[in-house]
Amino acid sequence: MKFKLNLKKMMLIVNTTMVVVPLLIIAFILVNYARSFLVGLSTDYNKQVINNIKVNIEQFFYEPERDMDFIKDIIIDGDNTDFIEEFLESQILIQNIQVLDEEGIVSATYNMETDYIGFDYSNQDIYNQVKNSGQVAWSKVYIPLGANTINMDYVLSVEDQVIIATINLERLNEIFVETTSRSNLIVGVTDSSGTYIMNTDFENVRMRTKDPHYSGGSMEFDRVTIFLDEYYATSDYIDKLGWYIATYQPVEQLNQRLNYFVVFSSVVIILMALITMFIGLKLNSTIFSNLIAIVKKTKAVREGNYRFIIEESRFFEFNEISHNFDLMVKEVQSRQSEVLSQKSKIEDMNKNLEARIEERTADLNTSNAKLEKTLQHLKETQNQLIESEKLASLGNLVAGLAHEINTPLGLCLTIITYLQDRTIENNKKFQINQLKKSDLTTYFNSAIESEQLVSDNLHRAIDLISNFKLITNEQRNVEKKTILLDDFLLNIIKGLNQELEKSNITLAMTCEEDISIETIPLSLYQVVMNLLMNAKMHAYDDQAGMINIDASKKDDQAIIIIEDYGSGIDEENLKHIFEPFFTTKRGQGGTGLGLHIVYNTIKQNLNGNITCDSKINHGTKFTITLPLNLENAMS
Repeated sequence: MKFKLNLKKMMLIVNTTMVVVPLLIIAFILVNYARSFLVGLSTDYNKQVINNIKVNIEQFFYEPERDMDFIKDIIIDGDNTDFIEEFLESQILIQNIQVLDEEGIVSATYNMETDYIGFDYSNQDIYNQVKNSGQVAWSKVYIPLGANTINMDYVLSVEDQVIIATINLERLNEIFVETTSRSNLIVGVTDSSGTYIMNTDFENVRMRTKDPHYSGGSMEFDRVTIFLDEYYATSDYIDKLGWYIATYQPVEQLNQRLNYFVVFSSVVIILMALITMFIGLKLNSTIFSNLIAIVKKTKAVREGNYRFIIEESRFFEFNEISHNFDLMVKEVQSRQSEVLSQKSKIEDMNKNLEARIEERTADLNTSNAKLEKTLQHLKETQNQLIESEKLASLGNLVAGLAHEINTPLGLCLTIITYLQDRTIENNKKFQINQLKKSDLTTYFNSAIESEQLVSDNLHRAIDLISNFKLITNEQRNVEKKTILLDDFLLNIIKGLNQELEKSNITLAMTCEEDISIETIPLSLYQVVMNLLMNAKMHAYDDQAGMINIDASKKDDQAIIIIEDYGSGIDEENLKHIFEPFFTTKRGQGGTGLGLHIVYNTIKQNLNGNITCDSKINHGTKFTITLPLNLENAMS
């Protein structure tokens, strides 16, 4: 039994819906317009804050540039050390000045607590940029080790010399705080890598924290999440320095303004709805009275009373109803006869269609059988190619291992043969009483040297075989632990600092706080140590330099970047650096297993990935990607 509806009630519902829905749409449009209007106001305000910061920063850097132009002329004129020292003490921005000769070596310093004379800048990118172009340049922002200040270097050329002025950004940070203190925004200024230079929370600057939403592109009041709180982000660039300014406004502030507008709009809309519904009810009452008259007359016709004549209505639609009903009955009869005629034609078409489907199915089965044979043949060919590649790789590995082991063992055999000959010779002299003291002394000296060489080469062979074992999967069962990545890397740096300082290599680290990672600490330690020692050995060739470690988190992965700024790797060698026994230091202590062990350890033990980017004379960068949860990544 079908559910019956009351037309009067339905019309009341429709009337109400027709009133309420448009008003709701109007309300939605008003709210969106209000939101857009408020967003526009907030965007303009945030851009004004950013513009004020840009103006202050540009004005700040004008003063040291002007002062350095003045000091440059003094340095050209001759020795004016006392005047320059007094000038530096009279201002607060320039901390110290270093003068580099044409070879890139520090030849003079001013206002320095530590003497850097003799320090080599020739491998630094900014030195080469200024030296080659003759223009001025600003360095990246940095925090000196053991200090709590933010510095930048302003570099300019003077004839055959280069001047480096260290600028203290403490005053710029005070200006930044004054500019942002009157706003209720989170404001940050980052360098080209996204690391904070200035921030409303200075702790982010001191810890070298990166802006979590820095992507190299600008933000126009984009909605972002910071520590589970929602913010609207606006950003801009300072083209001169490559800095990035971003403001973050809490979403809650904008929502509060919007809520005030919604309450006011709701009151107005409710009043309009009540007025409109009253008018609609009046109109519905008039229409329904006409419907009641028509229903009564159709009921009389059904009971056989044909004396009723439908009177003309004021509404054209009601007059059309009776006329269209007669036409509809005639049309239905005509359509029924056409349907019966078409039915036989459809049945014939269905029979022909079934035959065509069977024919096409047979063709498809034949084609599928051929495709399956072809696929099977391709799989067999693929397996053969894979086996061939495995055999070729195994041959290269065994050949490399044999070559590396044969060198120390061959040298040991040569030394032992030499000692045997000398022993036989001295024994013959001893038998006939012709052995002299000088012969015996020479023999003992040779024996001691030979023993040392044999010992060194045998240890080398033992170390080579031990390193070769690391290539296998024997360490897969090493215990997994959860560690804090910044503490782990900091401990490695502390252990290496003394050794690297002997080689005049500076080790710096930038790491996001509280990156918790479940991994195999021993394997990760071996990876980081191998990469640092590889940079020490290959990048700088016992010259002064810097190695930078950068750690961050992206989604469910940790990213560790180990970068040096040394000699780099040419394009041809870069293709083979992870292959076993490939080295450019063969005969100088290099075995070619270090980076291959690193690659296998990351791939097999740590379930991660490693890539290398390098250019000649522009340094080398290794990028390691590791899962934050090793157990889940391996399952």
